[in-house]
Amino acid sequence: MRSIKSLLQVLTLATGLVIAGVVALAVWRLEVMSGEVEAAHQREVAADAFAQLDMMHDALRGDALAAMLAPDAVAVGEAKASAESHGAWMERAASSLAAARLPAAARRALDEVRPRLTGYIQAVSATIAAAGTDRTAAIARRPALESEYAALEGPNRAIGELLVPPDAELAGAVASAGRTRNLLLVIGVVAVLALVIGGAIVGRRLVRGVGRTAAMLDLLARGEVGKRLEVDDDSEVGQMMRSLNATLDQLEGVLTEIDAAAGKLNSTSAQMQGFAGELTDNSERTLQKSGSASAATSQVSASVQTVAAATEEMAATIRDVARNAREAARVATSAVGIAESSNASIGRLGASSVEIGAVVDVITKIAEQTNLLALNATIEAARAGAAGRGFAVVATEIKELAKQTAIATEEIRAKITSIQRETTAAVGDIEQIGQVIRQIDGIQQSIATAVDEQATVTGEIGRSIAEIAVSANSIASEVSTATEAARDSARLAGRAGGAAGELDGVSGRLTRAIGRFRLRTRDHTGAMPISAGEEPVVEGVSGPIEVVYGERRKVRRPAPGRGRPHA
Repeated sequence: MRSIKSLLQVLTLATGLVIAGVVALAVWRLEVMSGEVEAAHQREVAADAFAQLDMMHDALRGDALAAMLAPDAVAVGEAKASAESHGAWMERAASSLAAARLPAAARRALDEVRPRLTGYIQAVSATIAAAGTDRTAAIARRPALESEYAALEGPNRAIGELLVPPDAELAGAVASAGRTRNLLLVIGVVAVLALVIGGAIVGRRLVRGVGRTAAMLDLLARGEVGKRLEVDDDSEVGQMMRSLNATLDQLEGVLTEIDAAAGKLNSTSAQMQGFAGELTDNSERTLQKSGSASAATSQVSASVQTVAAATEEMAATIRDVARNAREAARVATSAVGIAESSNASIGRLGASSVEIGAVVDVITKIAEQTNLLALNATIEAARAGAAGRGFAVVATEIKELAKQTAIATEEIRAKITSIQRETTAAVGDIEQIGQVIRQIDGIQQSIATAVDEQATVTGEIGRSIAEIAVSANSIASEVSTATEAARDSARLAGRAGGAAGELDGVSGRLTRAIGRFRLRTRDHTGAMPISAGEEPVVEGVSGPIEVVYGERRKVRRPAPGRGRPHA
């Protein structure tokens, strides 16, 4: 069986051939008509040229007769000029007639006439010339002129008879055009009838296949998926019907899978609701425990922060003690240095007092020598008598001065001795003070070292407590985060429960949606698939509807009064 495409191709080819034939015929007839019109035109030109030739034939005879009857030379001159003009016109008409398309007989007659035309024109010219000088001689030439005229009259008549009148040619062309028109009309009517018949054949096949397909689509719209079209056509409509069957197979498979997925979705949503309930309970318990842990962690954090603050204060106090101990040690060390410096100074003072004692001894010796000198001077002054009185006075003064010097020297020695005793005692005391200060310095160094160690330990304790406080705060933050996460988990569990409920609703809607279709495997609405004995009837569709029930094919006609498929 030919496909619709091949039928359309055949129709298109036939239509093209008919159109090509019509066009070729029209072109051929137009060329024929054009030739006929051209021939008619040429013959019209030839007839016009012949008419001019025939008129000039008569006009030249009239010019000759006018010259014979001319009363004077002026009239003869006018006849001569007219004859020359008519002669030239006659030659042009003969040339135009020779150039036109003529029948063979007319062509031969014209070839015989043209030499006589020249003789005729010369005879007319000679007659007119003779009339200008001797009218009698010109009249005497008239028989010869008439003879030339008569010699042309017969051939001219023969040529005129051989030329077909142009009106007859045009009438023939019009008749030919009418025949061409009638032929084209007949061919056009035949082509239209062929196209109508071919279109009816193709349309019948299309309407039958499309009607069955529309009936199946109407069944599909009513939820019937378990039936198939019986395909007995290899055309494009048959391919469309097979594609519809394949689509229904795939749709049925998809609906079956959706049905199974809906059942699984229903069970999954129930499990999700159970999981969401358990998750909500766990989240609430976690939230309670997180709240208790958060409160305990907050207390621990507060206590640790208090201990950290106290430790920091103790560390600050220990640092102050250590600083004061180091300052006391520094002062003690400085005091030891000062004591040693004082001891050295007092030692140098003792040495200086010893040196002063030596100087005092020298002064004592000098005073003794001075006293001896004063004594000697007194003796010498006594010996001198009156001349030595002044010297005696001086000697007395020197002696007195020597005594005072000796007394002062003794006092100085006594003072120096006392200073030496005090210096020695001061050196001893300063030495003891230095030893005490050294002991104090050693004790202060020990205290400072111990306090530094205590400050280091206290600092480590403070840092550890600070880290513990940070950890406690972090734990409190984590517990708070865990509490918030527990709240989020509770909210998510509630949302999961809601989503599970929505999934359950979606599953129910899917199940109800699948229930609108009747499958070959099962029917969710409780209706069994249509059996082989049932007749699917579609409202508004007449003719047989070929449907496949499962794997069995049946052809049924719509029953009167039924408009819905059996449910």
